[in-house]
Amino acid sequence: MGIRCDGESGSDARTAEVTAWWERKTDSTAESAVLSILKEKRVVGLSQYRRGYRIERIARKNLEDQGYYVIRSAGSKGLFDLIAINQREIKLIQIKKGRIDRGETERLKEFTNCPANARREIWIWKRGRFEQIVL
Repeated sequence: MGIRCDGESGSDARTAEVTAWWERKTDSTAESAVLSILKEKRVVGLSQYRRGYRIERIARKNLEDQGYYVIRSAGSKGLFDLIAINQREIKLIQIKKGRIDRGETERLKEFTNCPANARREIWIWKRGRFEQIVL
């Protein structure tokens, strides 16, 4: 394995190792330009994922405190990020930061293949709290 800095996960440390190896190996300007683009994309993508994950954790904790059993759809590419279940109802929740586009709202509204006691919701994280929209 490689050297780990405080606060780095194993995959981050491995990425740093590979990046250092690649920088030593490459010496052309074109290869250096490609490497810098790859570094930027990795940092931006990872940062957005972490932000989204943290917001989902806050929502999950909020629901669990209200007595729901919560299932998280990890790496969610589907319609809903969280499924919250209690004795009376099921909540199908899409978590967003800042805003949601109209097309996505329409897709969530069109999803009607769910039990009568299920509610479709969008939770938008704004200024440190959730704005909840029931569809």
